[in-house]
Amino acid sequence: MAEVKGISKEVAYVFAAAKLNFVWPQLDKVLPDSVTRPIIKKIWEEYDHMDNETKGPPSTYFLKRSQEEFNPLLNKVLKREEDFPTWNNLLSYALRNYIYWDTGARAAAQGIEQDSRFKLYPADRKIN
Repeated sequence: MAEVKGISKEVAYVFAAAKLNFVWPQLDKVLPDSVTRPIIKKIWEEYDHMDNETKGPPSTYFLKRSQEEFNPLLNKVLKREEDFPTWNNLLSYALRNYIYWDTGARAAAQGIEQDSRFKLYPADRKIN
């Protein structure tokens, strides 16, 4: 897993393009899809036109580019400081069940202390 500036390890670990359907409802509460969908389309089109040797995994590329595009936009709309981790927080919230199950189970198996933010979700909570 490659590190992406501004994106937590937990989000980067569980994120996959297929999980974007969990992100849309949260993003739509802040920005209209007429703004977000063209950005998403542009990101994937850029990725598709990159050289195969340099583009890397799609999830890492998407996280990097979406952080660059969405974080400043969300912070502007929400009147937050420029470097506030709004996009990461939105992703963390939208993917919280996956973060709990995936990183929590792995951390427990390896005896690693998990980030306390993700201990709030009970083990019997179902993934949507």
